Amino acid sequence: MVDFAAHTSRIINRIGQPVSITPAGRSLKVVNGVFLQVPALAFGMVDGNNPTLRISTQDATGVVNGDPVSIGGVAYSVLRVADDQPAGDVVLDLEKT
Repeated sequence: MVDFAAHTSRIINRIGQPVSITPAGRSLKVVNGVFLQVPALAFGMVDGNNPTLRISTQDATGVVNGDPVSIGGVAYSVLRVADDQPAGDVVLDLEKT
């Protein structure tokens, strides 16, 4: 059986970049994550962007909506936390603050 969580964690650590996350009620931690910022479409037109951050399930422990995230010196807050099972990682939808 394939351990998808371990495999995904290795990929994130290899291609990800350092990001700072401060889970509610906890200290700031720096983890590796894969950041994507793709155009968001509304009514067939580009309407802003939809930034997401993919991190390992272990690194996402305690992360909830509203938590601050810093990527490359840019501040974001978590809009939604979504487990990506069975891949073994978590996708954070972000909003620039």
